[in-house]
Amino acid sequence: MRIHGSPIFVCADNEPEYVRDRLAPHIAWFEKARDRCRIAEKVMQYLIIAISASIPVMNVAGIATSTAQILSATSGALIAILAGIMQFEKYHDRRLLYKRTATDLIQEYYNWRNHVGQYKPDPSREVRGDGKDNGLALLIERCEGIIKDQTGEYIRYFSTPSPALDKVNTKTPN
Repeated sequence: MRIHGSPIFVCADNEPEYVRDRLAPHIAWFEKARDRCRIAEKVMQYLIIAISASIPVMNVAGIATSTAQILSATSGALIAILAGIMQFEKYHDRRLLYKRTATDLIQEYYNWRNHVGQYKPDPSREVRGDGKDNGLALLIERCEGIIKDQTGEYIRYFSTPSPALDKVNTKTPN
């Protein structure tokens, strides 16, 4: 399901092997993952809003007091669970990370494809079989760097200890 209506990145069949077999699939994965995170975040946010709004209605709707209390308590617990899942899964942060990574990779691809910026022909770079500089080695180096940086940032999202744990771990024994 596409949210934005924009097509998933697809490269031409005559692109170099790296672009076809590695870069294009990575870009497509990041775009799909971005959309999955956006959908999950929106669904949970809308559920939290709807459930939250229903609590006061339950309490004044003429439902038996004990039933209203049970429904209110259950609704509050469900809100806490949904909020906890959103916090733990970090859908918003992941969506932004995936979007930025896909955008950076696409920008590198189009800069390379159109010989813009660092991809302008340079006689000092390695050349392909026909003797022309196509900047492919630079594209590979830069895109792999972007992917590596994304992986590191993703790991930091899920491995950063809480500030309370940092204080515990930094204490020295007497």
